[in-house]
Amino acid sequence: MLYKAFEVLENAAGHTCGHWKIHLKKTIPTQSGLGGGSADAAVLLRFLCRRFGLDPHTEWSVAKRLGADVPFFLLCGTAIGEENGSALSPLPPLPALPVLLVQPPYAMSTAKMYEQYDQMVSRSPNHPLREDRSDQQTAQDVYMALAQQLPVISRNDFEEVALTYYPEYRVFHSFFSRLGEDGMHRDPAILLKRMSGSGSAHYVVFKADTDPSVLARYESLCRDAGCWATLTRFSRGDVV
Repeated sequence: MLYKAFEVLENAAGHTCGHWKIHLKKTIPTQSGLGGGSADAAVLLRFLCRRFGLDPHTEWSVAKRLGADVPFFLLCGTAIGEENGSALSPLPPLPALPVLLVQPPYAMSTAKMYEQYDQMVSRSPNHPLREDRSDQQTAQDVYMALAQQLPVISRNDFEEVALTYYPEYRVFHSFFSRLGEDGMHRDPAILLKRMSGSGSAHYVVFKADTDPSVLARYESLCRDAGCWATLTRFSRGDVV
């Protein structure tokens, strides 16, 4: 993504950006659906645009050409994405809710997941993934629920794709689905559990006042299951 950012920016600027030596320390797992590569590209793009005095329009145009997620990371805040994700509607920041990020010990290619999604829905005009979602919570509904720290019910179509094409995912999905569940009851500290993007990472959003020992226990459970897991919080929109 960084090489691509250089190439696209140079084409847009009409001149070379020179030669740079960049050391990249990855802390976000690759092919996890967490946008690590897009975030890296956004930071480099902002630096180069400021370094060479390029206007915000050029910066935004290049960001959209790099990938649908790059404009979001330039925005540095909460937003609802539409179309391919690059049409953004900024929103006030959510509370700094605790979030547990969990990734099983394997990755999922975004391109492959979209390809497999298309294969699934093209096989049958009555496939469940084609169903009308008008009765489900919209992105705005999810935002409002989290803003009020209310439990959220949502879905990610890529979970169905993963269950179909990745047998190993079924084991993790079973484990993750039971996390914080006791029969018909869910831990009231948990607001939302879902796959992130096209996977393979998942997230658990907790209430703001969740005891740190409870958060640590969930993190340990995931690590004991052989997953990468780390605790973080919602960003308040710090500017890059």
